[in-house]
Amino acid sequence: MRDSRDHSALKGFSATYLSLLGALVLSIMLMGFIFILLAGQSEQSETQVNLASEQRLLSRAIVTEALEARQGKDSAFGQLKESRDRFELILNGQQKGNDTLGLSPAPQGARSALDELLNRWKPIRDEIDIILAGREPVVSVNNFVPLLESSLTQMNTLSDEIAKSLASNRADPRQVYQAAKQLQLGEQIVIDLKRMLSESGLGAATAADRFSRNVKLFGQILRGMREGGPGIERVTIPDSASKLADLTELFKTLGAETDRIIQRAPELVKIQNAAQGVVDKGDGLLKAATQLLEVIVIESQQIALFGIPLGYPAAYALGIIALILLLTLLFVQNRESRQQLVDAEQRKQETEEQNRRNQDAILRLLDELGNLAEGDLTVQASVTEDITGAIADSVNYAIEALRDLVSTINSTSGLVAAAVQETSAIADRLAKSSEIQARQIENASATVMQMAQSMDDVSSKTAASAEVAEKSVGIAHEGGDR
Repeated sequence: MRDSRDHSALKGFSATYLSLLGALVLSIMLMGFIFILLAGQSEQSETQVNLASEQRLLSRAIVTEALEARQGKDSAFGQLKESRDRFELILNGQQKGNDTLGLSPAPQGARSALDELLNRWKPIRDEIDIILAGREPVVSVNNFVPLLESSLTQMNTLSDEIAKSLASNRADPRQVYQAAKQLQLGEQIVIDLKRMLSESGLGAATAADRFSRNVKLFGQILRGMREGGPGIERVTIPDSASKLADLTELFKTLGAETDRIIQRAPELVKIQNAAQGVVDKGDGLLKAATQLLEVIVIESQQIALFGIPLGYPAAYALGIIALILLLTLLFVQNRESRQQLVDAEQRKQETEEQNRRNQDAILRLLDELGNLAEGDLTVQASVTEDITGAIADSVNYAIEALRDLVSTINSTSGLVAAAVQETSAIADRLAKSSEIQARQIENASATVMQMAQSMDDVSSKTAASAEVAEKSVGIAHEGGDR
């Protein structure tokens, strides 16, 4: 256990600490990597988001401009055309990309929303085309409304004066009734014309039909009052007839325009229906544009890493994880630091205790070996598990060896003493023998001297004999030569 703590202390950090540190570094690296990738695609994403936002605003503007266009506002047609073209340009860019807009095709994740927007847009575009194609009749009718209102005001005034004049002159009640009815017809004509510019469907068709019938009826009554006819007598009262002539002239000034309106009423109704179609489908277009914007925003805030979509939420989550890991790391580090301090203190105490035991063991060993220094080989050191245990065991072995050595030395000393005595006796005998040998050597030397003298004499005689022999040989040679 202590060895394990020592090893951990040498390493400095525990496996838990290193694991947490590795996880912290990894989470920070992943978070930074995601932020870097997201920042890299931010420019293109910003363009996509901005254009999708503009598209959403255009979907609202188109509805407003369609309503204004069907009411005959001339500038609304130009604005509607610009909005249509701009919306379609962005939509095509989202499908195929557009270098002019700096727009790349919509991300794969937004394709479903883009298809939905395209399906919503196609019928609205058809309705817009109908509205733009009917610009001239709608604008002309709208411009005619103020003139009609102004003229009808005068016509109503004249009709009222005619009715009053007929009534005061006790004219035929039917003439008075017809004159009063002209007032109602004039007001209804204006109302129906305005409804033709503001309503669609059955309301617009009904208003167009009633406008046509009322205009014709107004003209018929006016002609009957001037010329007479079935169910109506000619007005003969001078004052009323004069005003009736003025009323006829006013109506003639409106006749050509009202006839043109009546002729183009079906076209006006078609335009009103188209505008209403834009209004009815506008909510769906707005919803689809909003959904596409939301998807693009989400796609712009995430990337695909190994097929896994990652975005700012993932980066923030990694940041939170990194913070938690950091706090955990600090906690573990603090805990392990305290544990290391405890372990260090424990090791210090253990070391001090071990040193004390070692010191006591050494002193005890020295005390036990004190008699050994005085030559007492009967000393026996205590063998323990302390640091001096092995030393004591070795000392005991050495003392045992010394005892054996001393015994051997004592035994050898006795043998040496006996050998010395024997050697001394032998030496005495050798001394005596040496004296005898010395005398014998002297006698032998004298004998040798005598023998040497004899040998010298023999040598002299031998030399003389050799000389005689040489001479004899010489004489022999000389006798042979002869």
